[in-house]
Amino acid sequence: MESAGGAALMLNISTMFSAGDSRWREASVEILGLDNLLTRLDATWQYAHNPVMWGEEYSGRVVKKLSSATRTWKTRVEFRTRVLSEGSGSARISVGTSSAIFAYVNEGTRAHWIRPKRRDGVLAFNSKFSPKSRPNNLQALKGFSGPPVGFAKAVWHPGTEARHFDEVAMRQAQTEGSRAVRAEINRRWGG
Repeated sequence: MESAGGAALMLNISTMFSAGDSRWREASVEILGLDNLLTRLDATWQYAHNPVMWGEEYSGRVVKKLSSATRTWKTRVEFRTRVLSEGSGSARISVGTSSAIFAYVNEGTRAHWIRPKRRDGVLAFNSKFSPKSRPNNLQALKGFSGPPVGFAKAVWHPGTEARHFDEVAMRQAQTEGSRAVRAEINRRWGG
């Protein structure tokens, strides 16, 4: 007796005789627990055939990774997912935020002048600085901004190097999500 996915298979081989003394061998296979096998097939098919479930697995991981990368920021960044389209065997799910600060850090900025809001104003800024993130890395750092305080009529900012949080999060989520989807299919199959 062998087991295949929880269903027991029995192979019976017997020798049969008929009138006239001619012999033949007959093999028969009996599947015990067929209802159990069909239930597992149905559960596996329903999960494997639903791309929105898969998409939610991936997009949920992207949201967790982006939220983790921005957790030390003063400005709270909220991410949301939306199902954009769903068709035969495919789905498009987006992860987005309305945070302009996230866009600046994620995509980077060009070098630019910073001037006071008022014409006769003066900028005051901390001159020591350590960023809370690094390019192509989702690790949230403490960062630092502190004295001595500098003053100027205008400052030339060298720009911010893009962090590409979205690309890193998607690559990592795809790897981890594929593993999780395979594990869920195996779990539903009973393996």
